[in-house]
Amino acid sequence: MKTALTLPDNGLIRLSQVLKFIQVSRSTLLKGIASGRFPLTPIKNGKIVFFSAEEVKKLIRFLAGQIGGGVAA
Repeated sequence: MKTALTLPDNGLIRLSQVLKFIQVSRSTLLKGIASGRFPLTPIKNGKIVFFSAEEVKKLIRFLAGQIGGGVAA
């Protein structure tokens, strides 16, 4: 049985979970964050990287606006 992917409204999500919503490779995402292309702030706890769910939602809207050519809400 398949479960639908859902992004939480708030809290922290792991890098591996973010990659399920943003279809880029891990290295592309991390390079995009370092260069400023992807407006996300990583939160590190040892070797584990987390992101704010709110920031991930903003990034998804931002990317949807770029792809669709419209203005992101």
